[in-house]
Amino acid sequence: MKKLLSLLFLCIISSGAVAQSEDSLYYAAQKSMWKGKKDCALNLLGTLVSKYGNEDTGLYASLMINPTFRSLHTDDRWGVLMDSLLIRKHSVEDDITLHCPQKPAIIKHNEPEVSHYEIALSIDVSRKLLSVKATVDVDFHGKRFMDFALWKYSNINYITYNRHTRARYVFDADSATTWIEQAGRLRVYAPERGVYRRISFAYTCNLDSLDSWMSACDTSWVQLGYYMAWYPLNTHSEHTTGNLRITIDKGYILTGSGIVTRHGNTWFMKQPWAGYDFTVAASPHLKRKIIENKDRTIEIDYTDFPETDADSVADCCNAAFDYYSRLFGAAPDGKLLKLIILNGYDGAFSRKNFITAYATSYNEWLHNLLGHEIGHFWWHSAPTDNWNDWLNESFAEFSKLCLIGHDYGDTVLKDYICSYRETTRKQCPIYNLDRNAEGSHAVFYQKGALILYDLWQQVGSKTFFLFMQSVADRHVSNNEQLIQQADLILGKQWGKWIMERLKQ
Repeated sequence: MKKLLSLLFLCIISSGAVAQSEDSLYYAAQKSMWKGKKDCALNLLGTLVSKYGNEDTGLYASLMINPTFRSLHTDDRWGVLMDSLLIRKHSVEDDITLHCPQKPAIIKHNEPEVSHYEIALSIDVSRKLLSVKATVDVDFHGKRFMDFALWKYSNINYITYNRHTRARYVFDADSATTWIEQAGRLRVYAPERGVYRRISFAYTCNLDSLDSWMSACDTSWVQLGYYMAWYPLNTHSEHTTGNLRITIDKGYILTGSGIVTRHGNTWFMKQPWAGYDFTVAASPHLKRKIIENKDRTIEIDYTDFPETDADSVADCCNAAFDYYSRLFGAAPDGKLLKLIILNGYDGAFSRKNFITAYATSYNEWLHNLLGHEIGHFWWHSAPTDNWNDWLNESFAEFSKLCLIGHDYGDTVLKDYICSYRETTRKQCPIYNLDRNAEGSHAVFYQKGALILYDLWQQVGSKTFFLFMQSVADRHVSNNEQLIQQADLILGKQWGKWIMERLKQ
């Protein structure tokens, strides 16, 4: 007994303090594992579970997939600890009443849309000022007006049709767009119903108050993109192309979501593939790593990131591409991948041929993040503003699970599956769920990934991946199309099975 008390006392002392917050206990347990003190780590985790197991229903999932604690999984004390945590977790969840707001997907036809941008962008980093002239090819499809999201602190000089006729417009700077909180609504009225037009914009953007995700304008890093709407962005237009002409303060190296070239002091970015975002990034300290593999080019752009880890990232991306190509067929846009790595911990996003991710080093977390984002090169055809987004996010998340099993083994994959089952144990059904509902991330990412995993186990690898290849090849964009493919490839009983799981 004295020995046990002494050990516990030493554990508390080794954690640096007697602080008992959830984060401090979690970190102290990790620190003990890094020092090889398994008994100490288990004692700290026991305290963590007893104090916070009833408060944090995500604790089980976090512990299960944390690689720091993986060597404890074969220890009997770990099993007892996790079983006690499950009892606490389930007692809390069983008393939860779910609120699942419904928002059926409405397929919109003939919405106004943009087909092409020609943009001249001047970035004055020292003054935090953008000057933009843009010519935009649009089709109003017979509607009276077209809405754009635009940086709310913009000063519009003019908006004209075909460079000559002044356009009628209203700019409501306080009308935010989903995902773009610092953008206002720019409503441009059509001169005639149903007429195709070319609209010219000229405006400046003051970025003093920039506080948007994946956005920056300071001396060390500039990043402009979708989440701040620095260009007139129509959210219904997901198949646009563009050419950008960019000038920036001397000494900055520029990159972005397209094919970037430089002539003298002017940068050019061409984006010939259909998409919905133009991201421009620049730094005086930009570094670049490029690898070629057959007909594929992978470019890694970064500033504050270890050189050797950049090599590991490039190898991971290349291997993921090869593996997914074997599973799902050749990637539709698999000849180029550009990846920008930002210093920090704040997620990632994926576009055609382009990914931006936060990271400080190459580890399992970044490996898995890239696995998801590269998965989107196959799974990006569904709309993102309704429940059909599960065809993007769950399929990319399932791709990540496949990569985890391939690179780390079945035992680690099963840990992730177990974690996902507990995360989604008390969550709303996917079917018709409002995309912005509370808990929707777990629903649209992990719950759908489990449907695909369980289907894989039921029908077998050969049949399942034939089905997945058909979904990718046909760019399935809504659930009705998915069920048609399931009926065709797997049989009607499995289309019915998918629908039942989506409603559970």
